[in-house]
Amino acid sequence: MPRKFISKDQVAKNFGGRPPVISGLKEKITALIVVSVLGFLIYFLVSNYDGPTYDEVDFGGSNKQEQLAIQDFTESFDGAISSYPIIMTLSKKGKTLTGTYTYKRKGLTFKINGEIDSLGNLNINEFGDNGVITGVFKGQFYSEYSLDRIVGNWQRPDGSVILPFSLVETSLNEVDYMKH
Repeated sequence: MPRKFISKDQVAKNFGGRPPVISGLKEKITALIVVSVLGFLIYFLVSNYDGPTYDEVDFGGSNKQEQLAIQDFTESFDGAISSYPIIMTLSKKGKTLTGTYTYKRKGLTFKINGEIDSLGNLNINEFGDNGVITGVFKGQFYSEYSLDRIVGNWQRPDGSVILPFSLVETSLNEVDYMKH
């Protein structure tokens, strides 16, 4: 079949004065420019955003550690250093912690004293009979379900042994325990 050529006048009449290839090309170039400008604007706005970071957003609770209003107390705590059951009597006055703890199986008792900060972080030294530090409790004091708890690590002063510990408030004290 022979090719038919159309005149420029027919092209102008049929396609609004522009050939079809040029007609579609102009719309594509316009769309490309619009998309490029929008992409640049979005990138520019996002890269200069000075809003809160993830750590600064409050997702329904406070994301910052709140200072605890830990009142002065004298309490007994039951728990263990690793697999060694203990019972501890601890008193808090201001930032100062004092008391004793006893290994339930062996009956060994140690004097303890240390400090607690406003976030509940504590550092308690354990003393032998000669007054030398024989261990260190480093942990966190917190309340859960109306019971006070202390969790952390016990370690030798030189750091050669580190064991986890966990204590929960109890009504039983060391004196009561030693009577059994």
